[in-house]
Amino acid sequence: MLFDPSTRVRRAAVQILAASPNVDQELLTSIAIKTRDVDKKVRLAAFSSLRDAPMELLIASITPKEWETVLRCGLCDNEPSSELSVAAKELLFKYLTCDDISGLPSARLNMLQGFMENFDEIRDALEDHIEDIFEKEVAQQELAWATDDMEPEESTDL
Repeated sequence: MLFDPSTRVRRAAVQILAASPNVDQELLTSIAIKTRDVDKKVRLAAFSSLRDAPMELLIASITPKEWETVLRCGLCDNEPSSELSVAAKELLFKYLTCDDISGLPSARLNMLQGFMENFDEIRDALEDHIEDIFEKEVAQQELAWATDDMEPEESTDL
């Protein structure tokens, strides 16, 4: 159904799958693929579904490289205030401010750098949320230090 030639069928398939009580990684990966659909309404349904999905499951389902691809598809919309762009921005902020991203430096910082360098239309919006984004990153680093019994390196700069 996700690859049916009919736009209405593909859109309905995304909405039905997203509403399933048994949402899993495979299902979310399939929905993420539809963010690149040729039809804007199917892409919107996919972004809305991903935005409403549990972030922990999304992080486990979509690689950082796939995240970049998915978000670029929504943020490259010709109408920055369209429903599609708004849903993509909401998903981006949800991703950048979630607690579930692991690794240091996290994919959060790599993605943030890419979007700040390449997307003028959302740079201002990202800057408005920069404190929230870095708050999550600092908390993650402190947790890593605490669990590894590592001390932060002391700066020798004066």
